Amino acid sequence: ETLTTKIDALRGRLIEEAIQISRALSDPDIPHDWREAANIHLAALGRNELAEAEREAPPPPLAPVPDRVSENRERLEAVIRAKLNAPDLQLVSQSRITGGFSRDTFIVTTEDGDEKRNYVIRAQVVGPGFLEAAHRSIEQEFPVLRMAWDNDVPVPKPIFLEEDKSVIGSRFIFMEHCRGASIGDTMHASERVDVGLFQTLAKTLARIHQLPWTENVGMFPQLNGNPDLTMADSALLFIERNQRWRATAKLRPSMGIELAYDWLVRNVPPNSRPARLI
Repeated sequence: ETLTTKIDALRGRLIEEAIQISRALSDPDIPHDWREAANIHLAALGRNELAEAEREAPPPPLAPVPDRVSENRERLEAVIRAKLNAPDLQLVSQSRITGGFSRDTFIVTTEDGDEKRNYVIRAQVVGPGFLEAAHRSIEQEFPVLRMAWDNDVPVPKPIFLEEDKSVIGSRFIFMEHCRGASIGDTMHASERVDVGLFQTLAKTLARIHQLPWTENVGMFPQLNGNPDLTMADSALLFIERNQRWRATAKLRPSMGIELAYDWLVRNVPPNSRPARLI
């Protein structure tokens, strides 16, 4: 049995389930919105006429991403000099490292007289395969990091946000470099972790949860200036935002996800406690 045959069989069962739900007009146990979701699912399947075998074909390989920092070294050096007020500063080396949360990340070394220092650049990723979400953009990441730094959350010090895309091809955050290692990943799974670390993590989480976002609500445009957001409000806000994202992301239709969204909106627990950063 080929993969295409299996996919066709699964698709057939999903279509049959959608038809059964959409036909159950007289069944009082099936909400109207569920029937609507089933009809939307059927219509979306009708618009997707690409062969399933083609869908499963491996995508073409992406071109290697150029080293933007190295290619724009002089321009970047001029910006760092101006922002740090260090006219004699020079960039002496740079290296690209594994980033996080869709960021292109570099360690750069500067030299100013006899002093050498390392910094980190977290840049907006550009190119195919990247979907920018407004609630995790570089412009919003920077003020949140500043707020964390100002309130003694252990984050690297964010030094400046460069909004001129022409410097290295996208906006980027220039920040302090901190030595260390990731814990808990598969590469270090066999290493023992100091139990005291969990207390440190708990204290750090508590600090994050107490960040004064209500006093800085303007840095979160998706909140529309609402400092009185409750936990229930926050859950509904995220559900609505993800529904909008799905509608514009050209994802494959899924009746199951449509029904799950419908159920979730109906079953968000009432919670009037103030929302917190997590």
